[in-house]
Amino acid sequence: IMNPLARNQCSKLLSTTLRLSSNPLSSPSSPSFRPFQFSHSTPPSFVHRHFSENNEKPQTPTGTKTHFGYQDVDEAEKSQKVSQVFTSVAQSYDKMNDYMSFGLHRYWKDEFINKLSPLPGSTFLDIASGSGDIGFRIIDQLRKFPEDVRKQKPTTVILSDFNPDMLAVCKQRASERDYLLQKDPKIEFLTLDAEDLSAIPSDSIDNYTISFGLRNCTHIDKVLAEAYRVLKPKGGRFLCLEFSHLETSTSFASPFPSSPPTPSTSSSSLSSSSLFTLPRTLLPPISTLYDFYSFQVIPMLGHIVAEDRDSYQYLVESIRKFPNQPELAAYLERAGFQHVTWTDMTFGVVAIHSAFKL
Repeated sequence: IMNPLARNQCSKLLSTTLRLSSNPLSSPSSPSFRPFQFSHSTPPSFVHRHFSENNEKPQTPTGTKTHFGYQDVDEAEKSQKVSQVFTSVAQSYDKMNDYMSFGLHRYWKDEFINKLSPLPGSTFLDIASGSGDIGFRIIDQLRKFPEDVRKQKPTTVILSDFNPDMLAVCKQRASERDYLLQKDPKIEFLTLDAEDLSAIPSDSIDNYTISFGLRNCTHIDKVLAEAYRVLKPKGGRFLCLEFSHLETSTSFASPFPSSPPTPSTSSSSLSSSSLFTLPRTLLPPISTLYDFYSFQVIPMLGHIVAEDRDSYQYLVESIRKFPNQPELAAYLERAGFQHVTWTDMTFGVVAIHSAFKL
């Protein structure tokens, strides 16, 4: 999964984290460190840091509540709070992804690109690009085609994020990889809110991708409506990689590629695919282990690696509040998408959702 040095560092860090999380007496004295005892029956109640709001424009309360992790906040507050989270973690984002997933996120993203199968002559819009992992993989796949094929029709890859700090990291990584020196494909960077893509013309995008970003949005229905609007009719594709729920999954499909789902011949279909079938009797212990790792270990990793426990506390809470696989598929159908499918990976820890505008 990772090179030996990185694997060794991960192992040492995890050992330290597990020791600290299981022994409060050896925990750091920092006030941001808050160990807790995991209770399977009662959802933990978490205390969140009040992020500094310097240079943040105050939001007018709407009176409508939504969730920010396990907190109930005004809808107008959520996007600001999420932005503050990603401003806080921007510089340690890639390192933490490796530590938290033991490098598995790379295989999930590779499988995501395999399902996308990027072709030259298309326009790609990557929403919530973060540090650029999906956009860069799209570019790498496109450059595998012969030059004469790539020159037949222009190709554009738009990398976007609503957080300027994350987009700055994305631009920096693109520059370090010399992506900006080449004009094929054309690369654009845009600061975009997934709920308002007014800067993108209707019916102009061939492929819309969003990776680990949808759960951070306040209104999923608005995000999907905008995705549907900007996609081209008769084949525009929506592809989403997102954390999901074990209790709705019986699959074990990671890091190995799973067979792509076959859309039904009807105008609309809800289906899922997986590589292996996991006995239902194994789900409870796996779910318990996953919960322990999520709520005990990941926030501690955030504290040690990124000096930010609260942002990663929000991360695991936001996953639990996100719709499960069938629920998200239903959202897609209500938005007008057809041939809606999903593929579970790693027991359903993550899922790839695919849909088309026809």
